[in-house]
Amino acid sequence: MRPFEWLLMGGTTAALAVLAPWSWQVRGRWRWRLGYSTIGLAATGLLLHVFVEGARWQLAFVYVTLVLLVLAALRHPLRSLPPPSEASLTGPVARAFTATTAAAVVLSGATAWALPVPTLEPPVGPHHVGTRTFALTDASRPEVWTDTPDDVREFPVQVWYPTAVADGRRAPLTTRADVLSEAAAGWLGLPAFTLSHLSLVETSAVANAPLASPTAAPWPVVVYSHGWGGFRAQHLSLMERLAANGYVVFAIDHTHAALASVFPDGHAFPINRDTLPAEPTEAYTAASIVLIETYARDIQLLSEELRNDRLPIPLSATELDIERLALVGHSAGGGAAMLACSRMSSCETVVGLDPWVDPVPDDVITAGLAVPLVTLRTSEWMEEPNDDNLRRIHASSADQRLLHVVGAVHRDFTMASDLTPLAAQVGLTSTTGGFRVRQIAEELVLDTLGHVLRDAGPGQRTWPEVQEG
Repeated sequence: MRPFEWLLMGGTTAALAVLAPWSWQVRGRWRWRLGYSTIGLAATGLLLHVFVEGARWQLAFVYVTLVLLVLAALRHPLRSLPPPSEASLTGPVARAFTATTAAAVVLSGATAWALPVPTLEPPVGPHHVGTRTFALTDASRPEVWTDTPDDVREFPVQVWYPTAVADGRRAPLTTRADVLSEAAAGWLGLPAFTLSHLSLVETSAVANAPLASPTAAPWPVVVYSHGWGGFRAQHLSLMERLAANGYVVFAIDHTHAALASVFPDGHAFPINRDTLPAEPTEAYTAASIVLIETYARDIQLLSEELRNDRLPIPLSATELDIERLALVGHSAGGGAAMLACSRMSSCETVVGLDPWVDPVPDDVITAGLAVPLVTLRTSEWMEEPNDDNLRRIHASSADQRLLHVVGAVHRDFTMASDLTPLAAQVGLTSTTGGFRVRQIAEELVLDTLGHVLRDAGPGQRTWPEVQEG
């Protein structure tokens, strides 16, 4: 919970305790002074919470209770409260009402704790972070996931980069939190409103800040591709950390296969579940091939627009090292990164996080990659048939590292652990902890990129939770 939420909860709880019928043995001036003090404390907390932090549905019972207390205190001044002998105010009805209200406040507070507004730690690095969003259109490619014949492929991209601007408007997690939160809630089988508080998440990046001028060589470039049902900021701490350490990171929302694809002009698409039907069927196999191919071509288009200096934002190709790209991908995005890299002369390395390679063409798996290939996977996905093909592509790649995080699960590479402190208990993440797994992934990506793009020496860091092979 956020600081002013604790103040609101503490003040409201204290006011209920002071004004409860069974506490009216507190006589005289101390009774009404305590009542006014606790109500005032809670009201101050409410104002600060609403106007600074932002209200959210989880605390609705607390809001209602506090408003009732304030109205009651205004209508019946606490100085004139009757003595405990007044049966109408201390009888069973009053006691039941107070107990019910107190229980509702406790439940509301517990819900707010269980579904907090994620607080994202600032990235560690020598640079401040800026971010912009833009959209790309491939007029030569029909959209395969809509029913309109004239639709062509378009997708949003968000970029994080070093900037000299320290202060400014912080970018939200997304500009259409309603679409993202409803899609995420539906994905988890929850009511649509459950995750609406994601609209209150603030990132560390300054929106639309100018790119810092590189001090020596152009900024190295990274392209990130999410998995099916993921979204561009699903590993936001990685994006911001890379930018803070001098990388320019482009993350794609693969429209219709992303959890929610949010465009700069505000229009958005939730995930189309038909992009990957339920397995195992022939339709599933065919759809998976289309999915990976679409992802890979999205990556390739972004690379081409970079090389031709055609980005619709003020990031000059002269400031970016566009001839040496690193591709990072999770799940389907990892397989697509490998496929795209096999076709791109500018691809210098691929880092896969639980990459899904079954739909990758067999000739690519057999040939392997001619650039460094690093894979970090989870124990969960090592048990999948996909692991056989993953081992094949690694065996065919000369410069490769195949690693796994002991006890980790597929969602550990996403923001799932930020949704609730009970993430491991309800099966969203592993007991290893999504936060810890993301830390390991970030260190691995930084080590690999430093080695390949900056010649900083081989990245051979080890972690107790990580094993080779």
